[in-house]
Amino acid sequence: NEFGNIDGAVLNASALCLAPTLKQTKKEIDLMSQVNINGSFMIAQKCLEQIKSSNHGHLLTISPPLEMINNDDWWVNHIYYSMSKFNMSLMAKYWAKEFPSIGVNTLWPRTTINTAPVRNILGGEDMINISRKSEIMGDAAAAIFLSDPEKCTGQNFIDDEVLISLNKDVEKYRVNPNIKETELMPDFFC
Repeated sequence: NEFGNIDGAVLNASALCLAPTLKQTKKEIDLMSQVNINGSFMIAQKCLEQIKSSNHGHLLTISPPLEMINNDDWWVNHIYYSMSKFNMSLMAKYWAKEFPSIGVNTLWPRTTINTAPVRNILGGEDMINISRKSEIMGDAAAAIFLSDPEKCTGQNFIDDEVLISLNKDVEKYRVNPNIKETELMPDFFC
């Protein structure tokens, strides 16, 4: 209402419930379906309705590149979470074709990011110490949003690759500046 339209949206839905098939509860499955799949679709549906009239429209989904599905060493142990995130990537892939004047892409981190799930579920302060700051995702997203949406669409981006392509220093994003880049914790899908 204030600006007259929506030029872009970030779909950052992520209900995280990590469990193997026989231990995944119905409540967890419902939550991940409602948030990651249904929520992403419904928010995108409403936003795309507005974004399609923008002359610089973007939709960015925080989900892994589809080629990462081949990395079954990790995601197979919590298939439903991974499936829900890959579902978000599939949506982005097809929206890029359905809305050719809108830049529809995915963005995923190369390393773990200093977030509550990493701290509280995945590894605590030790893992945060070998992670990057969340600002790397924000800066990469901003760079994507500033690109020409008709030329920058249907892509699966990794945060540091976006910034390196723009000659940006990614070392400043380390939570612990004394940790080397090679010592950072790779993201679980990478």
